[in-house]
Amino acid sequence: MKTLYERLQPAIHAEVASTLFPSATVHQRDARQDAIDLVQDVFVALLARDAAVLRSWDPERGAKLETFVRMVAHRYVLGVLRTRSRNPYELEPIDFEQLDRIAASEAAIESRVDARTLLHQLDGELDERGRGLFRQLFAEGRPTAEVASSAGMTHNAVYAWSARLGRKLRAMLDVQRDSFQANEPKDSRDA
Repeated sequence: MKTLYERLQPAIHAEVASTLFPSATVHQRDARQDAIDLVQDVFVALLARDAAVLRSWDPERGAKLETFVRMVAHRYVLGVLRTRSRNPYELEPIDFEQLDRIAASEAAIESRVDARTLLHQLDGELDERGRGLFRQLFAEGRPTAEVASSAGMTHNAVYAWSARLGRKLRAMLDVQRDSFQANEPKDSRDA
């Protein structure tokens, strides 16, 4: 295997690099690391399924082994470049700061979605008076004294209602969190 690698690697590397170079130039990228990765991929393709591709070489058809593997490497790299998901130049690299901003944005969106779901559930649990208290206290941010006066309630009654609402919200959040964790793939919980 070592002898085979030493014999074929220069031809495969040369073909991979020459096939990759135009795309790398257009995207203003250094093709060296991509070429190294693709050389390994070509070897994997040659040796896959008990070396089926490599065994398909027939010296009587006129091509030397190196010429044959160069053709395989050329076709392999073209296939990679034509496939959006495998093309190393299709995606632009993202720096860590940008990834952090994306993660923060996703978390903010998820929390808004969770809040909407929670508010929708809460709306179903509250009666008309409860919806009015919630709207005045939390949505409009009115002082407790003003809400108590407008609802014909005492301060203590509004505080007691608010405390019950807080316990209900925590219970709903726990159910929502447990539901999310139960549906989350195991691998992401272990990370």
